Amino acid sequence: MEFTYTNITTDELHGTRLEEFLINIEADITIADDGRIVFSEGRFPVTELARDLTEWATSGNPAPDRDFEWDSMSFAELGAIRIQQREGGWRLGSAYDPEVWSSSLPWAALSQAIYEYVKHVRADVEKLGINPSFIP
Repeated sequence: MEFTYTNITTDELHGTRLEEFLINIEADITIADDGRIVFSEGRFPVTELARDLTEWATSGNPAPDRDFEWDSMSFAELGAIRIQQREGGWRLGSAYDPEVWSSSLPWAALSQAIYEYVKHVRADVEKLGINPSFIP
């Protein structure tokens, strides 16, 4: 599982409220599983997803006790990103393409992918001259 993004931008960032940082630091994102695209979206709120994934991933010990159904401020539909626990591990998909799912991954692999994604988002936000402290 790999979360990648390009073209990070603050073009729409016009304020300093938390909501502005979360939804208006955007990039073109792709989530892939062994080279197969599971989710892809342009001008995607990468910081909002990073914050929400971190909160979810650290909500249990050692793994979350519930599925992730992303409730984004930027998407009208619940579950633009979904992570479900199934027998054999965790899988990632989207309400926008409900037939497409990643393969099942052990928690260690999924949490490492989330950690790497969040680490890169925080570093890129800092490179933009913004304190990334709003992303845990």
